[in-house]
Formats: sequence, C-alpha cells, structure tokens
Amino acid sequence: MPATNPDRTLRTSLNNSMIAGSLGMFFFMFVQNGPIPLMLEKLGAGGIAIGLTAALF
Repeated sequence: MPATNPDRTLRTSLNNSMIAGSLGMFFFMFVQNGPIPLMLEKLGAGGIAIGLTAALF
C-alpha cells in the first residue's frame, strides 16, 4: 500500500468542505427567498417594504 501524504489529504478534505459549505449556503439563500430582499435593498427600498416583502414570500 503506498504511503499517502497527510498534508495533501487534509488540503483535499478542506477544499471539499469549503465547496460543500458554499453550495449549501447558496442553496439555502435561494430557497429562503434571499435574492428578493437583497434586490429591494439595492433599489433603495425602505426597511418596512423589505420586511413586508420578506414576510410575504
């Protein structure tokens, strides 16, 4: 059995964890209607309008 490099194994595991975490956060944000309040904030909507829109969706 060939010897494995622990540093390479650790780096691969950390890279996989970062990718999985990033995809999970993106998916959760998309499912929880994150883009709509963010778009309203960029358009200059007030806090009440953003809150009502987030509550409705």
